[in-house]
Amino acid sequence: MPVGVALGIEKLQRNFLWGDGGGKRKIHAVKWEEVCKSKHLCGLGIGRIPIKNFGMLAKWIWRFGKEREALWRRVIVAKYGIQENRLMWDWTKSPNDSFFVKAVRNLFTPGSQVAKLVDEGFSVVVGKGDIIDFWTELKWGSRSLRDAFPRIFALASKKSGPIREFGGWSDSGWVWEVQTRKKLFDWEQNLWNCFQSVLSGFSLHILYSDALAWKLNRNGQFTVSFFSRGVEGSAKVSSHIQKVIWNGFFPPRLKCSCGNFIKESKVFYDKIPSLFRAAESVRFRIACWFKYFGKNVSDSVSCLMLNPKDYCVESRRVKNSELKDWVPPSLNAFKFNVDGSAFGCPGQAGIGGVLRDWYGQVICLFSYAVGIMNSNAAEILAIHKAVEICCLEPSLHDQEVSIVSDSKVAVCWVNGEEFGCIDHVNTIFSIRSKLIQRDGLKVVHDSRRFNSVADNLAKMGSGQKGDFLHWM
Repeated sequence: MPVGVALGIEKLQRNFLWGDGGGKRKIHAVKWEEVCKSKHLCGLGIGRIPIKNFGMLAKWIWRFGKEREALWRRVIVAKYGIQENRLMWDWTKSPNDSFFVKAVRNLFTPGSQVAKLVDEGFSVVVGKGDIIDFWTELKWGSRSLRDAFPRIFALASKKSGPIREFGGWSDSGWVWEVQTRKKLFDWEQNLWNCFQSVLSGFSLHILYSDALAWKLNRNGQFTVSFFSRGVEGSAKVSSHIQKVIWNGFFPPRLKCSCGNFIKESKVFYDKIPSLFRAAESVRFRIACWFKYFGKNVSDSVSCLMLNPKDYCVESRRVKNSELKDWVPPSLNAFKFNVDGSAFGCPGQAGIGGVLRDWYGQVICLFSYAVGIMNSNAAEILAIHKAVEICCLEPSLHDQEVSIVSDSKVAVCWVNGEEFGCIDHVNTIFSIRSKLIQRDGLKVVHDSRRFNSVADNLAKMGSGQKGDFLHWM
């Protein structure tokens, strides 16, 4: 979309919002940039048309890597000489570029915020190395291997090709075999050792093809809304002020009223109020609510503001059902309940699990600290640990084992129903391959009500220093 068209559409939006028209221009009470911001940034969530246009263009990069057999992709590849096996769009500009292709390639223009987001967001996920080019698409940080190790690239006997042509599979797994044209000097040997250590950080998975992923979305899928949020920034209203408003036991209308005060201050005065001012506003609105809607309240609003807790009745959430007993598996089968816990998002995390037989007798317990991460990532590591235990323990090799997690998202990831968490894609691929190779082993979802023991072990693991694994 041309810039003039995008700005013209925004002008129509502004005229509609503020009532401009008929040759008259009314006062615009709020900056248009503030109005267009997302709701979590105290805007109306309208969105800037130019940013959405960039997002729609970036979606063609995503489709280029996903729709590999589409006719439009084959036309682009043939007309502009792009390598057919590439996952990422070739950003090298050409004087023969059409208006559409030029617009997509302009997204990679260095220095712009959009180019930075495109570079950081799109990432190739290594599978069995059948698509990704070893030197140009396999990256170390933000640079390709060719740019990060120019001397090694100059010495390499093979300058291009997919990853699978630079190594081979052995009994112990994938082994890198990068050949050089001559024997290395001593100073080149240090570069070579660094190069080898970088390669050791990449792992291949023989069951899955290489893929394109969007790192800024937890499930790895690209959407225009996530792209727009990335351009806007991810700043949020101060969390400690939100806690002042939302963590009390007050009616929803009162919470919304206090929340609107924060939003109004941000939109109309372009600043978030101080904690003292926010707290005073909350006290005043609580006092007014109790004064006019409470029963047998004779005190003034000023008195109620001094200590509103004296008039608050702490409410309890009524649970739909109490915790139920653990349900045993079928005869001659085992159930491995696992869980991941994180104190924060992200925060200090731990994993835990308990293996029981069909009589309910505990066979194995584990509890580990796994560092700083969110709860879904911890769930993935908990499932991976349980799969690892089942594959290593000889007594479980011919048995039917159900690994049970209370995270539906994690279960969908490891069973291949969704792409998976981009930060732990190698772990997810490892789980999937072991589930295929090991008969009788499966990962299922169940309610948290049946997972209390594993939950306690995970919480215990997040705070302990050593690892705990015990067989009964």
